[in-house]
Amino acid sequence: MLCSEAEYYEEVYEKFLELFGNGYLLVLAIYFYEDSFHTTAKSDQELLEILADQAINLDYSYVVRLFYKYYNNMLGSYNNEKMFKCLIKVIDHYNNLGNNRAIIQEYNAQTGKAFILCIVQFNVLHS
Repeated sequence: MLCSEAEYYEEVYEKFLELFGNGYLLVLAIYFYEDSFHTTAKSDQELLEILADQAINLDYSYVVRLFYKYYNNMLGSYNNEKMFKCLIKVIDHYNNLGNNRAIIQEYNAQTGKAFILCIVQFNVLHS
């Protein structure tokens, strides 16, 4: 069933936020979203209706703007505190895997601290 433009954008907005939240990058999210039409349609007629609706309403620039808005809201600028909190979670997860060790020091332009990310490749055991 064809939906209104407002309903469509609300549906797209929610779906893409979910995909971005699950770690999909912009291009992969678009491909995944479009491929889902083929797997969810129950009949050829329904698939045709879905594809016709998307062909009329789909606006890639909207999805790109949504991705960058999501990115900025979740991570902030490159030297923003949100970015470093995210990196700390990634590094903690990496360290919990037990293969190697990594450390991070946040960059602060006002104090002149440098951003440091060290990955120790070898763990030496002393007996």
